[in-house]
Amino acid sequence: MRSRVTALDLDPRGGRWVIAIERTYHAGQTAVETADIVFPGDRYRLVYEMPVDP
Repeated sequence: MRSRVTALDLDPRGGRWVIAIERTYHAGQTAVETADIVFPGDRYRLVYEMPVDP
């Protein structure tokens, strides 16, 4: 299995920004799936929208 550094094509010496997202999906009160998502921070812009009750 490739390491995250290799998979994201990052410099193995470090010093790079990354965007890390941890999400959990629920069905009622039960967690049914979790996800840890990591993006190279210098290659993407994160735009995230979520509804907010008034």
